[in-house]
Amino acid sequence: MFTRGVVLVLNSGQSTQLHCEFTMTDFNHFNNPVVWQKSQRHEHTLVNVLATIEPPFLDTNRFHASFQILQTTRFRMSLTIAS
Repeated sequence: MFTRGVVLVLNSGQSTQLHCEFTMTDFNHFNNPVVWQKSQRHEHTLVNVLATIEPPFLDTNRFHASFQILQTTRFRMSLTIAS
């Protein structure tokens, strides 16, 4: 599996969309769940598993996860965060 990282700096109230593109042969959602985590200092909080947003992020109605198959072995997981 291969993915590229990025650092974003946003002002309060701005929206953004995060993308994680990766390649993998024989990708399976259940054997290789794609997740986003929020990291702040030494704390790591699970945001989603596949397209399911986890509490407390679910309660804000600001997060939306989506998954795309770009090619046979190339995939994109996206996370939209509304202001």
